[in-house]
Amino acid sequence: MTECPLCKRRVSNFLKHLAIDHEIENAEQFKVEIGKVELTEKKRNAFAEYISQLKERRAKALISAEEYRMAVTKWFKEQENNEEDR
Repeated sequence: MTECPLCKRRVSNFLKHLAIDHEIENAEQFKVEIGKVELTEKKRNAFAEYISQLKERRAKALISAEEYRMAVTKWFKEQENNEEDR
């Protein structure tokens, strides 16, 4: 069984799964979809790291709860703006 990098399901016939479940018809389309997954994972990791840093600063009382909330909101708005620019 192979794990699909797009949906993380374990499948016995990977090519059939790509064609039917993801409607991928060629290698170029597969590369594009993998790029999307990698970008999402990169964003997720960046956010997790940012939150860890904020939590650390919050634990040391370097920022208030309100500043923490504002920083998270600002991060999301910046990400939305970056996606709109693409």
